[in-house]
Amino acid sequence: MRLLLALAAAGLVAGCAGVLVKPTEADVPVAERLFPGTTLAHLEKGREIYVARCSSCHGLRLPEDHTPEEWPKLLNAMAPRARLDYRQKELVLRFVMTMSERAWGSAATVEGSEHP
Repeated sequence: MRLLLALAAAGLVAGCAGVLVKPTEADVPVAERLFPGTTLAHLEKGREIYVARCSSCHGLRLPEDHTPEEWPKLLNAMAPRARLDYRQKELVLRFVMTMSERAWGSAATVEGSEHP
């Protein structure tokens, strides 16, 4: 029974990751506006960490589920639970904020954020 539940949960996570948008070169200028020096590799790594670590406790939220301005507070609250170190948290933040910016089109800024 536990095995079935684990497999079902894994399927749900995999399904969410499948609809979770992947960053492209077109997202880099948006990311650089939010986080100067961001590369496509940063965004891809942020997505990878987000899928691996954030889905271990709950279903993944799509970046567009929240505005770019909401993500820093949410991530600050959840990062300790996901055992994200500072660099991992910053990479995830770059990913979710950039993808959210793509959807919402706001002029988000990140105050007090250092960039890895």
